[in-house]
Amino acid sequence: MTTACLGPPRSWQVLGVSTHVWWCSADDAVLVITDDRVVRLPNAVVVHPGHTLPAPLSPPGDHILVGGGAVVTRTASWRVVRWWDAQVAPVQADPGEVMGLARAAADLLSIPSPIDGEAPVTAALRRGNGERVVAEAGRLIGRGVGLTPEGDDVLSGVVAAYRHIGASIGNPAVSTVLERVGPSVLALARTSTTLLSFSLLRHAFAGEVAAPVGQLLRALTGRGDLPTAVEATVAIGHRSGPALARGVVAGVAAGCGDRL
Repeated sequence: MTTACLGPPRSWQVLGVSTHVWWCSADDAVLVITDDRVVRLPNAVVVHPGHTLPAPLSPPGDHILVGGGAVVTRTASWRVVRWWDAQVAPVQADPGEVMGLARAAADLLSIPSPIDGEAPVTAALRRGNGERVVAEAGRLIGRGVGLTPEGDDVLSGVVAAYRHIGASIGNPAVSTVLERVGPSVLALARTSTTLLSFSLLRHAFAGEVAAPVGQLLRALTGRGDLPTAVEATVAIGHRSGPALARGVVAGVAAGCGDRL
């Protein structure tokens, strides 16, 4: 959220608060303010390690100021001192080796889930069928419960992994497909799921992911321990982790033009 924090101070509305997380919105963007005890999301501002969020911050419906390099609430003020990159830099990778790692990850993900929709959307991505991608994405968006329904988590994982692996193996068709379907998929999500979930899906199209998902993408291109990365991704949230991990593995396969 570099733009939000460095631009002119702007009012953001508080959507919700919990012990370690606050959610705020401005227009259709969502900013998540957290301490270091929760997963770092791509739209997160994380307070200094070891610090906890003061309670209460501001009640839902209240407003805070974000911009000018600072976040200012009724009870606290933080100045931004460093940035983290939510994008995972692509590296040159061999499709065969990547698929071997993807199949190993799939074996680790033998977790039952009520969502079983990644196969149609990834098949459409493999074929480069933009119209079918949008249709199948529409069947996933909003499926499930919570702030980020499982269907959205699956789709976010698919999109982010497809984008990343396409760049890593030098498959130019991937960026072409995403540019073609992105506006339509996001338009569907804007009216069919939660604002937080829509925001995270938009980040996924930009290649911006939660920290554990980044860890998994690196492991799938040979830059980390795969079982550790799978475990970290599965542990995200109450329900999100398994769906995200399955989406990532399926998206990797689609980006390689293969199936699991």
